[in-house]
Amino acid sequence: MAEVLIVDLLAALEARDGQVFQEVRGRLNGLAAVVAESEAEELEDLVSSTLGPAWWDFVTENPDAAERFQRDYIGPPQQGPQATEPEGPAMHATQVETQFAHAMMRYGGLHLGPRFRTRASTYGARGFRPDAGTFF
Repeated sequence: MAEVLIVDLLAALEARDGQVFQEVRGRLNGLAAVVAESEAEELEDLVSSTLGPAWWDFVTENPDAAERFQRDYIGPPQQGPQATEPEGPAMHATQVETQFAHAMMRYGGLHLGPRFRTRASTYGARGFRPDAGTFF
């Protein structure tokens, strides 16, 4: 189905028929809206590779007509999300005091090293038993 629409889109572009191009493009966009995201990306790549050479031929042949065609039947290029000004006061990074950082590391058991924490979380309140046959 998509391949037929792409061929129709290419024929409309080569014929410089903007009305047909717009109609077929609407049907192709409708199809792209209902397929999976990966299929939509493949469809976009197929459209680009099929229409790209014909579009650049049109641009080199008559740049003014190509610009009018794009403006009237394709529309402005889509852009990603625009950066917006943050609301509220700006955030500033701060440095944690050394004594507080040390106290939090001790509280979390980091001063004992990662091996202790791993054993404590694996064995829980049973403690570390090297002779245990299973972890469960």
